[in-house]
Amino acid sequence: MSSICINIINHLQKSTFTDNIGIPYLNQVICMWFIFLVIFCIIGVIFVLPVVALFIFFLFKRNSIINMSEIITSTLNRVLNEANTYTNIKSTGSKLSRQEALEILGLQNGVTHEQINAAYHKLMKSIHPDRGGSPYLAQKLNEARDTLLKQ
Repeated sequence: MSSICINIINHLQKSTFTDNIGIPYLNQVICMWFIFLVIFCIIGVIFVLPVVALFIFFLFKRNSIINMSEIITSTLNRVLNEANTYTNIKSTGSKLSRQEALEILGLQNGVTHEQINAAYHKLMKSIHPDRGGSPYLAQKLNEARDTLLKQ
């Protein structure tokens, strides 16, 4: 085994990549071009192919771009609302009066519990933080409902 390794090392030391006048041997040129081609293909597969695949995907699914932008927008709104939640909780420390709670829910005096809950759910559907609404307004709605249901 060691004699084979020694023979290979000796052969590599004796061989040169050029002939006597400095022109590379044809087999080394072909080998270098093959290595270049393999590297070029690897780069193409890693970088170019995913971009082409995404382009084709979005070309056939134009509506997915619109949906993607809506998802990104709602996610960004949710993150920003979550970041402001703590500040809003601290700023809404005061108790609501019954009249303020009625105004927030858009109700009149003498409402039933069912009417309070119906108005609360109707408003909460449109301003819930998970749908891009304000956590402050959602908290005010919760306070208004709780104030009216306790009395």
